[in-house]
Amino acid sequence: MSSYQPPAKLFEDGKVVDLVIAGEPVQVAPNRSDTLDSVGFYFPRRRLLVTNFMVVPTIFNIYTLRGGRYRDPVVFVDDARWLESKNADVLLDIHGPDLKGEKAVREALEMSVDQVQLIHDQTLRLIARGMDGREAAENLYMPPYMRNDREGYGQVESHARQVYNGNLGWFGRDVYEINPLSLREEAARTVEMMGGPAAVRKAAATAARKGGFANWRWSLKLTSLLLRVDPADASARKTRATAARALGQRTDSANARGFYITEALQLEGRMLADGRPVTIDEIRVFVGTPRVEQLAAVSVDENLEFVRYLVDTRKAEGKRQAFTIAAEGDPRIRRVELRNGVLVITEAGAKATPHVDVTRRELADFVLGKRSSPKAGDPLTELDRSLDRSHLLPAAARPPPALEPRDKAKYPDILDQ
Repeated sequence: MSSYQPPAKLFEDGKVVDLVIAGEPVQVAPNRSDTLDSVGFYFPRRRLLVTNFMVVPTIFNIYTLRGGRYRDPVVFVDDARWLESKNADVLLDIHGPDLKGEKAVREALEMSVDQVQLIHDQTLRLIARGMDGREAAENLYMPPYMRNDREGYGQVESHARQVYNGNLGWFGRDVYEINPLSLREEAARTVEMMGGPAAVRKAAATAARKGGFANWRWSLKLTSLLLRVDPADASARKTRATAARALGQRTDSANARGFYITEALQLEGRMLADGRPVTIDEIRVFVGTPRVEQLAAVSVDENLEFVRYLVDTRKAEGKRQAFTIAAEGDPRIRRVELRNGVLVITEAGAKATPHVDVTRRELADFVLGKRSSPKAGDPLTELDRSLDRSHLLPAAARPPPALEPRDKAKYPDILDQ
């Protein structure tokens, strides 16, 4: 059982709170950066600031290549103004080194905040000049003293494109993008126009061999087209691995380096788990598939919310279904309704017809498609016909031991890369 106890008293959203804790005055204020629920602390007697991801040696990660919710730079900058107003002599940041001295703290705060504001403001300036996200990323200028040796995690171009997307969305000004060809058809037509796969393979290999950032990038673009047409193209895979590794070995950004090198390793079959090659897609399937034990331990609502994202609109088309469900250990009854290709989950005052009672294990088994003997006419059996679990680990499959949960397997040097 978890020992976690949820807090009984929460800070008001967006408000600065003055408290006295163990005789020590402390101000608590919003400190939204990588998360929207974090706070900062200021101890006035000690002129001490405690922050979360506000003052780090690298440019704050407005966008992470792994994906995530939009980290609004405006919110980051607004919250930082409170930090700047304190003239602190000591700064402790959860993600960065501690700093001492009013001048050092002020300069570090200014640099961290001004980097983010510059990316935001300059991206909007370039948007006003008619640029899309990619063009804005290519044209945004940050002075070298603000940028050099400060892209150890993310990179300015990625952040600018995210600011564009966060303010305007995906569409630039190229009307082709409104209803483009499918990626595969677009790649096939482009490759054909360029003289066919053999010619494109030769051009990609030549670019990779010549080297240089522009050539390696061009090689990646050409192999993207080839692999979109034929994912098993051995020549394209080899060339792409060469170009990806070359770029990964030369970037300052840990984020970008990780993706480049990982691409090369999986293309070469050298990303190994338990001695066998694995791919990012295999790992994604494993990571995205919860264990039965995990589902049985969390709330009924969390199980049902997971099912929401399994509905396949093609399978559910034209179907309408409603029932109530109750699970052991939880006195509440939920109403589950499938309609218009979505699953609506609400609380119900009483059992309806039809209704299903399940144990926590039975509910977890249903979520993962592991029910051993579904009953005819059973509401869950009917709902199951509208679900798609193809992106989850098959019920009978076992991942390599290296990917097993850490409490279930030993870890020598089983994960090779």
